[in-house]
Amino acid sequence: MFLDLSNPVKLTLVVCATAIIVALALYGFHKHKA
Repeated sequence: MFLDLSNPVKLTLVVCATAIIVALALYGFHKHKA
């Protein structure tokens, strides 16, 4: 992992990006399943 968790700004961006990716993945999965 290239993450520098000592940098709160980068950590926040990574968390937000991960949350968005997970949300989109779940949305697409449920939409496709339906």
